[in-house]
Amino acid sequence: MKVGLLSYREEFNCRSESYLLANNLTDYCQAGDAMIVLVVHQPLTEESVPSPLLESANLNLMIARSDRTWTTIDQEVFEKVGEQSGELRCSWC
Repeated sequence: MKVGLLSYREEFNCRSESYLLANNLTDYCQAGDAMIVLVVHQPLTEESVPSPLLESANLNLMIARSDRTWTTIDQEVFEKVGEQSGELRCSWC
């Protein structure tokens, strides 16, 4: 099974019009022939992810640094992403 990795640092611009207006992954970048695509979005305290992208994902996973304490802003961002994800649950690790 082929797994692809797309990152805001290299494969797409999180401030581009195609990204901001995207309804799914293929609207702003190509995943090739990967069966599973991991998308690394920008830090959510700096830029938000368009709701349609979160809703169209099969899984939204937030990953937090383990070397610092969970803060109020972390909780607020997590709750916002959960709301944006619609019926799809947002998980964190």
